[in-house]
Amino acid sequence: MNSIRGRQSTDTQHIQSVTQAAAARFAEPLPLPPEYDFQADVQNDLQFAALLCAIRQIAKQRGTTIIQQLDTWEAGE
Repeated sequence: MNSIRGRQSTDTQHIQSVTQAAAARFAEPLPLPPEYDFQADVQNDLQFAALLCAIRQIAKQRGTTIIQQLDTWEAGE
């Protein structure tokens, strides 16, 4: 028969120190590579959203869907 007595007698101070060390690591912000520009990503996302809104408005005026409008432009019509 297997005994789990040894596994249950772990020092609580050790558990607390491991938990505190893990919490400290999670509290630190993740390092980003120096070439990463978050604001540029945000600006790109905003421009893309604006483009989609404009395409939606054009498609709505023409009575089509966004996909149908994009397909029409892709076909050169």
